[in-house]
Amino acid sequence: MLTFGLIGGGSISHSHIIGATFGNNAVLKAGCFSRDHHKNLEYGKHYSVDVGRIYSDYQTMLAQEAQRPDRLDFVIVTTPNNSHFEIVMACMNHKFNVVCDKPLCTTVEQAKLLQQAAAQNDLICATSYTFGGFPFIHLAKSLLDAGEIGKPYYMTLKYYRGSRLAEIYANNIKTWRFTESISGQGGTIADLGTHVDYLARLIVGSDIDRVLARLINKPGNVELDTTGTILFNFKNGLEGTILIAQAACGHDNDIEFEILGEKGTINWNFNRHAEVRVDYLDGKTVTHRDPGVDSFSVRQFDLKGPNVLNAPVTGFINIYSGYKNAILSKSLTEKKDFYFPSLDDGVKGVCFVEACIKSQKVGNQWVDLD
Repeated sequence: MLTFGLIGGGSISHSHIIGATFGNNAVLKAGCFSRDHHKNLEYGKHYSVDVGRIYSDYQTMLAQEAQRPDRLDFVIVTTPNNSHFEIVMACMNHKFNVVCDKPLCTTVEQAKLLQQAAAQNDLICATSYTFGGFPFIHLAKSLLDAGEIGKPYYMTLKYYRGSRLAEIYANNIKTWRFTESISGQGGTIADLGTHVDYLARLIVGSDIDRVLARLINKPGNVELDTTGTILFNFKNGLEGTILIAQAACGHDNDIEFEILGEKGTINWNFNRHAEVRVDYLDGKTVTHRDPGVDSFSVRQFDLKGPNVLNAPVTGFINIYSGYKNAILSKSLTEKKDFYFPSLDDGVKGVCFVEACIKSQKVGNQWVDLD
C-alpha cells in the first residue's frame, strides 16, 4: 500500500485524491490543506487523516514526514501556480516523489531547476495533464501512427470554457487565474493552453518547435489573457492551430482535436470522449466506440469507458494508475513502462507558455521554443 500527502485544498484536489486512491493501493496520510486552521482540520478529517499529520504549513509537513520511518511515497501539489516551484523544490529536497498540478511552474528557468533536482534525487515525478489519461486519445495516436489517414499535414486543437465569464464580471476570487502575482505570466495560455499543448505532443509524438501567438485580455478588467489563438510547427514538420478561451459562454470543457492527413481525418471530442471518428478519402466514416474496441492503447488503462458522473476523473484515475505502478516497480530488476505525463512533459509545457507570451509581447511574431 502506497501512502501520499497533499499540499493544497482547492476543488481540483478532490479529483486528485479520487485518482490516487482508485484501486485501493494508495491512501492519503498527511496534508497541509488550507491556511485557515478550521478548514485545514475539516479537510483532513473528511479524508480520515490523523490530526497529528494535518499541518499548518508545508515546510513543517515535509520536514516531519521526511523523518518518519513510514515516510510518504509521494506528495501531490495542487496550490496556485505561483507557489508550485517553491513547494515542489522543497518536496524534492526532502527526496519525495511529486505529482504537481499543471502548469509545473511559471518560468522556464524554474522548470529546468526542478528537472535537475528530480534527476539528482532519482525521483519519479508527474505533471497532471488530466486529459492525457483518456484512453481514446491514445487510440487516436495509435491510428495516426499506423498510417490510418496517411501522412498528416495539419492539426487543430480547441479548448473552450465559459465558467470563468461570470467570475470575471463578479471579480470572484477564482479570477486569480488572470492575476500575474498568483498565476504567473500566463492566464488562459497557462491554464488551458498547456493542456492542449501536451495533447498535441502526445498524439503526434513530436515536440513543438515554434509558435506565433495572439493573446487577448477581454472581457472585463483582468491582467492576463482570457482568449488566444496560437499557430505552431512541430519539429517533424507538421503544422497546426490552437484555439483557447476561458470566457466562452455556453462551453464547459469543450475540447476537440482533428488531424488532417492525405487519406483522411481523425477526430476526438471531450463530449464523446470514449470514441474516435475517422473520415476517409472515399467518403467512408468509421467510429471507434467503447465498448468493443480491442486495442492495447485502450486496454492498458484501468478505466476504459466514460465516467458519467465526473468525466475528468477518468483522466486522473488512469494517470495515477500508471504513476503508482512506476513507483511500485522502481525497485524491480525488470523495468516496465507505465503511462503518465512526466516532469519533462511539465517542463515542455512551461517552455510552450513562455514562448507564446514572448510572441505576444514582440508583436505576434514567430518564436522558437527553448
